[in-house]
Amino acid sequence: MTMTREKVIILDVDHTLTVHNSWTELTRALGASTEDHLELHKSLIDHKIELDEANRRLVRLWQHTGKANRDFVDRTFREMPLKTEARLLVEWLALNGYRTCLISGSMDRYVSAVAAHLGIQDWFANGRLLFDEQDQLVGLKYRPDQSVVKLEQLRELCAHVQVDTTDTVVVGDGENDLNIFKETRRGILVSTNPIPDLQRAAWMIVPNLRDIPAILEANSTSPSTH
Repeated sequence: MTMTREKVIILDVDHTLTVHNSWTELTRALGASTEDHLELHKSLIDHKIELDEANRRLVRLWQHTGKANRDFVDRTFREMPLKTEARLLVEWLALNGYRTCLISGSMDRYVSAVAAHLGIQDWFANGRLLFDEQDQLVGLKYRPDQSVVKLEQLRELCAHVQVDTTDTVVVGDGENDLNIFKETRRGILVSTNPIPDLQRAAWMIVPNLRDIPAILEANSTSPSTH
């Protein structure tokens, strides 16, 4: 029997499909201090504070603005701009039979908004925003080991659609894409100043999303048949 495997491509979101970082952009939109936000993140990465404490402090930073409610957050996420070439790439992928999935280290409501804007059904996020019955932000679930989380999510997606991870293509730009670049061996790094570890793990390096269709067409990334 001949069976054609589904063509799957994974897209990162922040700085790959967008210009900005969604975490600090939310902080800025709320009117909170991005410097305090970044200092919190640095303290977490440097193991100066525990994860739960970092999450609590970030939520308090947002809450103190008086704007941290579901409507404001969702509106902010919907208004965050995407790169012009992001929509063009996703449209090309759909026309050429690719199943596109977003796997992002960002927040669930943001990744959901980007997916809806681009017409993408499959998405995974690392952060989860928690709201109470009055739609006020009350908590955050987040894992700092983003590269590990992304690999787990990639494997979950591939198990669901019944393809091998090595039959997928990954498009990303940051350190949290390292594990999925290594796993798939088909990582396309979108960067003009690549991180050395990512550069070594990448299958291809491009300066712009516009270069990706030509790579996919030229390198026979379509699944084989059995």
